[in-house]
Amino acid sequence: MDTHTTTDHLTKENEQGRRSCILCIGPAGENLVRISAVMNDKNRAYGRSGPGAVFGSKNLKAIRVIGNIKIQIKDKEQYQSGLDQALYLLKAVPATKRLFRELGTSGLIELINIINMLPHKNFQDTLHADEDVDKVSGETLAKTVLRRAGACSGCMIACQRHTQIGNKKGEGPEYETDVMMGPNCGIYNLESITRANYLCNELGMDTISFGGTIACAMELYEKGIISKEETGGTKLCFGNSDALEQMVELAAFRRGIGDKLAEGSFRLASCFKHPEFSMAIKKLEIPAYDPRASYTQALGYMTSPTGACHLRGGYAVSLAFFGGPKEIPRFSMLQSPIAIRNMQNLGILQDSLGVCRFTGFAFSTDPWSRIVSGITGLHFSTAKLEKIANRVATLERLFNLHAGVKWEDDSLPERFSREPILVAGKERLIPRDIIDKMRSDYYGVRGWDSQGKPEPGLLKDLDIKEKL
Repeated sequence: MDTHTTTDHLTKENEQGRRSCILCIGPAGENLVRISAVMNDKNRAYGRSGPGAVFGSKNLKAIRVIGNIKIQIKDKEQYQSGLDQALYLLKAVPATKRLFRELGTSGLIELINIINMLPHKNFQDTLHADEDVDKVSGETLAKTVLRRAGACSGCMIACQRHTQIGNKKGEGPEYETDVMMGPNCGIYNLESITRANYLCNELGMDTISFGGTIACAMELYEKGIISKEETGGTKLCFGNSDALEQMVELAAFRRGIGDKLAEGSFRLASCFKHPEFSMAIKKLEIPAYDPRASYTQALGYMTSPTGACHLRGGYAVSLAFFGGPKEIPRFSMLQSPIAIRNMQNLGILQDSLGVCRFTGFAFSTDPWSRIVSGITGLHFSTAKLEKIANRVATLERLFNLHAGVKWEDDSLPERFSREPILVAGKERLIPRDIIDKMRSDYYGVRGWDSQGKPEPGLLKDLDIKEKL
């Protein structure tokens, strides 16, 4: 069953009158597709790093959760003070007050294009015709395929986009999906992107990695490395929206060229002896922000524990363009390591608390300190939360070191050091010496040695007992 059918089936089989939530995989996870996702309530994706394949490898199709017990708040006054501050700040920041509510995450597309950060044709450049970008923008989505906006329970941001193409209904596409399966593939057909997005959700695939893998395949095809015979006669070239839609099903069921696409861009490109065309870090495809347009975002990708990820690595785009008092220059060598550590730590806390990452546009740890302290009746100061975040980051690093990750893996694909893009009238690269310098400074800020290994003093301070 696909993820939608599975969710409907398990909900129907539920005890009468009891609401349930479903986590499940689709055919992609069952077929151990390395870029498969675990889907939550049909259209929300736990997508990066192939968790769907992990479920599939364990013959685990779904998890159903049923519950009706309300959370008891220990200190209502302290909890309410934190909540009031959080709501006030969410209403004060344009992104959380208006942008996401009116346009969804695809409302960022025009902005990211203006700042020369919107990837094009497998990150070869960031050059787009303005009229093409407009075809896939959040504004156009709102005028054409949008049915209504939606929100998670109680959320005032309301970023969900419930859309429809013909008789087909679904959610999205979100910014990452829109760009990675759109402009990054040379495609500016919103209906095709939306249909491909629907199909990825139903079959259970990560749209970021799928888009990055298709873009890689398109470049390999245009350079004559992948032949038309290998694609089954399909012209897998940039701009071919029909091929994009066709490849979703082929990858999910590992049919024909889809069997290689299912392995992700790194293994696909390596299979054809050209790994340099995979825009991935630690084998995970880079999301829809070109790192050459921001040293800070580049460093976030490099040091993300799961590979290239704008969330685990730190969403640095906001720091340079809509971070309010937190804004820093996007090419700051001095501030980037500290800024990325702080953004990563905030993300760790948000993930650990199970709260929305978009709250980080409006505030940092102070409201969460009071909210969590109020709910639990325990004392969680901002300093304690920061220590918890540092501890998690360090434990993740130790895990990665045991798994074989080396300091050389905290880097960028060669393209970003050799092929410049134009940013504000100036050619920009991320030279190797800057990569080395930023990485070294980041290790220092984290309390790690020159090889990226946590120092003994840090482990002691964080109460981590680890043999060095």
